[in-house]
Amino acid sequence: MKGKLLYLDHNVAIDVLKRRRPEVAAAVKQFRGLGGRIVYSPAHVEEIANIYRTDATDADCDIYIQAHLNFFADLTDCWEFLPSQSGPVILRQEHPSVCFKRVIDQYDLTYIAEGNEGALREQLPPSSSPPPPVDVFKDPEILRIFETRLAFRGYRDLEIPYGSKLRESYATTSALVEMCFRSMRDAGFGRERESGMRSSIHDTTHAAYGVMADVFLSRDNRLLAMVRACYKMLQAECVPMSSEEFVAEMDRQRQPHKKPDIQ
Repeated sequence: MKGKLLYLDHNVAIDVLKRRRPEVAAAVKQFRGLGGRIVYSPAHVEEIANIYRTDATDADCDIYIQAHLNFFADLTDCWEFLPSQSGPVILRQEHPSVCFKRVIDQYDLTYIAEGNEGALREQLPPSSSPPPPVDVFKDPEILRIFETRLAFRGYRDLEIPYGSKLRESYATTSALVEMCFRSMRDAGFGRERESGMRSSIHDTTHAAYGVMADVFLSRDNRLLAMVRACYKMLQAECVPMSSEEFVAEMDRQRQPHKKPDIQ
């Protein structure tokens, strides 16, 4: 476990913060104790910034936000994934409050992204849809949708990185993850209701950063199904896990006679 990187979906991190799932908090603590490292990203901080958007007039808003930022600082020892336009994701130590300031300064871009997502959703049915099977990209029609998106974005098959090469360029990998997610939604899988628009943007971003880690942890079954299908398609080396699977994995790590999933 020493040297492994764990990326938590925001909902799991909040479970730990609010002590909703003591067994998950204990497993996360064990992971760190075995030499693993937990990493946050701007996507987590953007979700914290939503508190500022919705509750800015609340007298306790700043205190509430700082408590979340300090929690992530303690959870991760301030280790952060940062995007790069010309190479691998940047891994560095930075207090989340520094990232928060950048997020607030660039919040107009978040509004634009949500506006674009809303325009795309107007072309789709308003209801939610089932999660995809893990082998969804073996379906010729869904593969055609994905390849059409690749061509539209200017990618040729030979330019697509797979496996360990996904970690060589964050910008390329982020684009591929986004196209995988959009292709599944185009085909009728994993869509949320309109109220989930902002969540869908963050889901895709979390999934892109997750590729750069060794384990991606989520308790959202819809998101987890999409991540499993996406990572399998791209042959990502990160292992997606549910909270229950991660707790079981940490139990196996304590029992040498049981073969762990995280090598």
